Amino acid sequence: RRADIAFWQEALAAPDTQVRRLAARAVGRLERGDVGALLVPALADPVVAVRREAAWAIGQSRVTHDLVGAAVAERAPVVRAM
Repeated sequence: RRADIAFWQEALAAPDTQVRRLAARAVGRLERGDVGALLVPALADPVVAVRREAAWAIGQSRVTHDLVGAAVAERAPVVRAM
């Protein structure tokens, strides 16, 4: 639904780190590839905790994204481990 997607887009772009992190976790738990695709930009978030949640959530939501390529570019070991 468009309303769902708009809500999660807003949450993933929130200025508050915790909101972005928890939004990434929630989107992953939906296990919907259409909404999960919104997580890809979160892999470039400036906050490690948000990137870590996004990487985990992408796997959980069954999004087809090149996580290997993203992991190579990632510097934080805690995110690469996801």
